[in-house]
Amino acid sequence: MRAQVSAILHVYNEAHQIRECLEGIKWADEIIIMDCFSQDDTVAIASQFTQKIHQRRYINAAEAKNWLLTQATREWILAIDADERCTQELAQEIQQRFSFEDGTAGYSILLQTFCLGRKMQGWPKGERQVRLFKKTLARWEDKEVHSKLVVHGSRKELVHPLLHYPYPTINALWVKFDRYTTFEARARQKGKKRLGLFGFLKILIGSFTIFFRMVFLRGCFRDGRAGLLLAFFSACYPLVSVCKSWGRRE
Repeated sequence: MRAQVSAILHVYNEAHQIRECLEGIKWADEIIIMDCFSQDDTVAIASQFTQKIHQRRYINAAEAKNWLLTQATREWILAIDADERCTQELAQEIQQRFSFEDGTAGYSILLQTFCLGRKMQGWPKGERQVRLFKKTLARWEDKEVHSKLVVHGSRKELVHPLLHYPYPTINALWVKFDRYTTFEARARQKGKKRLGLFGFLKILIGSFTIFFRMVFLRGCFRDGRAGLLLAFFSACYPLVSVCKSWGRRE
């Protein structure tokens, strides 16, 4: 008997894309959704795939995902976002891996990112994340932003990728940039150490370094406008986060 899987995700106003996401994971033994009081048809669409939909206030991604773990009833967890697509090939690979038990605690999956409708050849090509893991052997770090999944045990890699569509439009890119720099600013504000002039200059120089590294060393120039925009926003991220944190202190 193969191991069973709980697919988990937290959502807010994802009516424009949640159907495609859920279609790709309907093979899972259960789908558990935390809805952060969406104002569109997210819940109505999601209810066509699962009845395990919980409306709950969003605090941060790590807290939401760790809470979802407490609601899962299966041995394995597949963590996915509304802007990601589990292909048929990946689904089949996951189910085949579970035809035997070898003591693995988690599996990393390659994320194939698309930006402005274009498959990215430069950064973030080759990015892997553990998305499939045993429920009792993993938990997200208690951090406001950029929380990592801590897995206690051995890991292996899956071959087929998870398709990732985070930035279908320039507006979507800007909205996420604004949201995450605000989260980062909030986290910085909680820190006791204030950033001085030297620290600010270091971040400013670092922003130019990030842009250069992404465009020329990681090959974002090969992705045209989409690659340059990703490099630009990534370079601006730390600088804008710091400026926002200063604004919050005033």
